[in-house]
Amino acid sequence: MSASDKPAASPPAPAGCDFFVSYTGKDKAWAEWIAWQLENAGYRTLIQAWDFKSGGVFPGDMHRALIGSARVLAVLSPDYMDSAFCLPEWQAAFADDPTGEKGKLVCIRVVDFKPDGLLRGRTYIDLVGLSPDDANSLLLERLKQGRAKPVSAPSFPGAAPAFPGVSSLPSVPTTAIPHNLPRLQPFFGREDELATIAAAHWAAAKAGARERAFAIRLRGLGHQLQDQALVRQGRAAEARPHALRAVEIFETLRTPGLAAARDTLAECQQAAAPD
Repeated sequence: MSASDKPAASPPAPAGCDFFVSYTGKDKAWAEWIAWQLENAGYRTLIQAWDFKSGGVFPGDMHRALIGSARVLAVLSPDYMDSAFCLPEWQAAFADDPTGEKGKLVCIRVVDFKPDGLLRGRTYIDLVGLSPDDANSLLLERLKQGRAKPVSAPSFPGAAPAFPGVSSLPSVPTTAIPHNLPRLQPFFGREDELATIAAAHWAAAKAGARERAFAIRLRGLGHQLQDQALVRQGRAAEARPHALRAVEIFETLRTPGLAAARDTLAECQQAAAPD
C-alpha cells in the first residue's frame, strides 16, 4: 500500500484540551450546541463532528481524544446508553475517576429519562426543559471547578419573613363620617354568654376582695400573723385581672352589676398597690 492509499489521520488532540464531548449520532445537535457554548466561554473542546477527519482511523482518533482531554462530557440519552460505541468512551473516564472526586466524567442529561447501571448514582447537569439562556447559564456554572461560594453574602436566615398579607401600598388615612345611626353593641347577639363569663370573673374577683379583707384583719391581730396576711393580700392582687374583665363586659352589656363590679375592682387594685 502506497502512502497515498493510507487513511487520512486526524490531527492530534490539542494540548490542554478541556473537554472531549462524547455523544451518539442521534444527539449530534445537542453535542454541537454544548461544544459551541463551551468554546464561546473560552474552553477548548474536542468533538467528533468537528475534529475527526472523514476517512480517518476512528479507534485511533478516539484514543487520542480521551487521553488528550482533561474531562469527558457524556451527552446522556437513552440512545447514548444503548450505544456500543459510546460505552467505552464514558467507561474510560469512569475508570480514571470511579468516585467522581476529580470530575473526570461530566454527565449532561438532554432527554427526560433515568440513567441506570454505573451512571445511576452519578449527578448530572440537567438541560431538559430549559430555555437556551438558562441552559447555557446552568452548563457554565456547573462546569466551574472549585468552591461554589456566592459572590454576595447570603441573607440572614434568622430574620422573620414578611407576612404575605401585608400590602406594600401606602396606607390611606381614614376619617369618620358623621351619622345619626344607632351605635351597635360589640358581640351583638351573645349577651347571655357574655353575662355568664362576666359572672365567673366577678366571682373570682369578689373572692380576691375577701382575701384582702382577711389580710387587713390579720394585720391587726399581731406580728405573728403577718405572713398569713401577706399571702392573702397576694391572692387579692392576683384577682385584679378577673375584676378588670368583669367590669369590661358589664360596661359592654350595660348591666346593673357594673357599679358593684367597679367597687370590687377598686379593692383588688388596692391589694395590688404597694404599702
